[in-house]
Amino acid sequence: GNTMITTQKIFNWIQTFEPKFHELIIAEVMIDPRGNAQPLNPLPDREYIEVYNRTAKILNLKNCKLIDDGTAYLIESETLLYPQEYALLVKNTDVNLFQSFGKVIGFTSFPSLVNSADTLLLKNAQDELLFSLNYSDAFYENTDKKDGGWSLEMIDIQNPCSQNNNWTSSSHTRGGTPARKNSVQDYRPDLTKSTLLKAEAIDEQNILLTFSENLKQNTLDNIEITISSTITITEKKWELNDDFSKIKLKLSAPITTEKYEINVNFFADCAGNLTQDNIKKIIGKPQTADSSDIIVNEILFNPKVNGVDFVELYNRSDKFINLKNYKIANKENNIYTNQTEITNTLLIIPPKSYLVLTTNTLILQSNYPNIKIENVFQCNFPSLTDEEGTFVLIDNQGKIIDDMYYHEDWHFALIDNKEGVSLEKIDFDMPTQNKNSWKSASVNVNFATPTFLNSQQKNTTNNNQLDISPAIFTPDQDGYQDFTTITLNQMQNNTVVSIYIYDRNGREIKIIAQNSILGTNNSFVWDGVNQQGEKVTESNYLVVVKIFTI
Repeated sequence: GNTMITTQKIFNWIQTFEPKFHELIIAEVMIDPRGNAQPLNPLPDREYIEVYNRTAKILNLKNCKLIDDGTAYLIESETLLYPQEYALLVKNTDVNLFQSFGKVIGFTSFPSLVNSADTLLLKNAQDELLFSLNYSDAFYENTDKKDGGWSLEMIDIQNPCSQNNNWTSSSHTRGGTPARKNSVQDYRPDLTKSTLLKAEAIDEQNILLTFSENLKQNTLDNIEITISSTITITEKKWELNDDFSKIKLKLSAPITTEKYEINVNFFADCAGNLTQDNIKKIIGKPQTADSSDIIVNEILFNPKVNGVDFVELYNRSDKFINLKNYKIANKENNIYTNQTEITNTLLIIPPKSYLVLTTNTLILQSNYPNIKIENVFQCNFPSLTDEEGTFVLIDNQGKIIDDMYYHEDWHFALIDNKEGVSLEKIDFDMPTQNKNSWKSASVNVNFATPTFLNSQQKNTTNNNQLDISPAIFTPDQDGYQDFTTITLNQMQNNTVVSIYIYDRNGREIKIIAQNSILGTNNSFVWDGVNQQGEKVTESNYLVVVKIFTI
C-alpha cells in the first residue's frame, strides 16, 4: 500500500449560538432620513435598522428574521455577530453606502419604515421572539428632529424591556450612530412595576386585559385573575404571540349589560418587577351609543410651543361603548370633512369616564405629568386651528355623537395669552354647541385638566326653578368660583328669557341672554366681564331675569 505523508493543518473552531430572547436587540432605527432640519453633514440618505449583540457569545444570525407588518425578511447567509457588536440591516443596494460604519447585512427586499408609528420584530430560526419595538414619532421628543434626518436610539441597551421612556432622537452631529455606540447611551433601569391599564370586553365571552408594559413570558400561569360572578375563566392566553402586554380571557358563559369586577394579582413585568397588589377593573358588555352619550368635555386647540392638541371625551351614559371604527372630523358648510378613524381595534370607554385623544401621548404626558395614561389614546387628528374650528365625533354607522364649533373668543376675556389654555365644559349636561357651556381652565391646574374633573365644573345639585350660584364669585381664574351660573329649571314649552346685569347705579352693563328660547332645564353664565369685554369692579350687581311664554 501507499504510505501517507503526515500532514498538519491549523484551523480555528468557533462555537456559535442561536440568539434567544433579548440577546439580539434593535438599538437604533433611521425611519426618515430626509428632513428640513437634518444635520449639516448628514448620514447616507437611506433607512437602516441597527441590531446589537448584548451577550458574551458569538451569535449566528442565519435564518433570523426581521418582521414588519406581517412580512418576514430573512437573513439567508451565515452571519456571525460577536459579543457587543453592532450590525446594520439595509437594502442590498445600500450596502456600499454603509460599509465604512461597520458590519452591514443586506436584504433583497427590505421594509419601508413608517414615519408615524410601526412595530418591528426580530425572531430566530425557530420562530422564537428575540425583540419587539413599537416605535412612534413621539419618541423624538423634539419637533425639529421629527421632521427627518435624525435616527431614534435606545438609551439603555441593558434595559431592552422598556420602550417609550428608553428611546429618543440621536444627539450626534450627523444625526445618528450606525453600527456604533449610541450618542444618547445612559443608565436607565426599569424599576417601575407594571400595572393593569384596562380590562375590556371584546364580546360577550372574551375579555382583554392590557398592562402598562410587557410581562414575563413564562409567568402567565402564575397570574391570579378572578371575576365577580358565577361565570368562571376557562382559558387565559397571550392575545398575540409577540405581544406580552395583553392577556385574552375566555369566559364560561356570556356576560350581560350588568357590571362585573375583574381582579388581577401577582404578575411580573419583563424586567422582573413583581406586582402583588390586587388591581380591580370594571367591565361590561359593549353597547351602542346614542347621540350625546359621549360628549366633548375639554379641548386644547392652541397648545404652547412644544405642546400638543388634545380633545377630552366623556361618557355620560351607563354604557360601555366601543370606539372601534369611530371617526373624528371637521365640519364645513354642514359637510363632514377630513374624517379620520380613531382606531380599527378595541377601544372601550366605560361609563362616567374620560378618554383623551391626542396626536402625541409622550408630549402630552410631559406637559401634564400627573395625567392618567390609561385614559389617553394616541391617534391621527383632523386639523384644530388656533382661532376657531370644529370637532365632530361620528360612530361606526355614521351617526353624529357630538358636534362642536369653538372660537378663541370663548376664552375668559382677560386672558392675554391663550396658548396652552384649554376650554372646559362646565356641566356634562349642558349643550356642547353653546358658548355658555365653556370656560377657560384655571391657572391653578396649569390651564388644563386632561383625564380629570374640569377645574371649572359647576355644582349641579340645586333644583330650584330659579337659582343664581354662587352669589359671590371671584373671576380670577384660580378655579374656585370664577363665575356665577343662572339656572332656570322646570320651564314650560315655548318659554323665552332675557337676562341683564345692572350695576349698583342702575346701569345695564351686560346682556347675558336676549329672547332666548328655553328648554326644560337651562344654564347661563356670567364671568364678571361687561358688554365691552372689560372686567368689572368689585361690587354688588343686580341680575334681572325676564321670562314670558310665546
